[in-house]
Amino acid sequence: MPRSRIALEIGTHSPWISRLLRELGHEVIVANARKVRLIGESRKKDDRLDAQTLARLARIDPQLLCPVKHRSAQAQADLGLQPGRRQSGKSDPQMHITKEGDPYLRTLLVQGAQHILGPFGIDCDLRRWGLKLAERGGRNGKKRAIVATARKLAVLLHHLWVSGEVHSTLPRAR
Repeated sequence: MPRSRIALEIGTHSPWISRLLRELGHEVIVANARKVRLIGESRKKDDRLDAQTLARLARIDPQLLCPVKHRSAQAQADLGLQPGRRQSGKSDPQMHITKEGDPYLRTLLVQGAQHILGPFGIDCDLRRWGLKLAERGGRNGKKRAIVATARKLAVLLHHLWVSGEVHSTLPRAR
């Protein structure tokens, strides 16, 4: 097949399909169908009609498809807690944590955070930060603090892994 422009909807399999098609030399546009009103608000939901709409929009102006850039295969496999992004100009607000990445790694990070914030966690900066966050969090404060602590733990572990530094969490005197 000659080099072609291929448009597909974002979905579970779109990261690896888009990578494969790019490796074969095609131009790939991964459309965020929720933001494409012709698809998302269509009264006639049908895969064939959606595919025709994607093809027509890709031919006219690919930016109408609100294209999505997938992370690399390696980035997708690492660091199970990925924050969402909504960056615009100088504004880069911190968004909710998504459930992208390796589910087993995400489970381990959350379990580690639960231990750190639980009754047997040692006194350290990360524990103090997480408990402080849980106090001001309202009804679901503890749950949010666990996820935030897990993300902070992931960032710390990644930094140590990349830099090769040795980190020691010794209890600090109050």
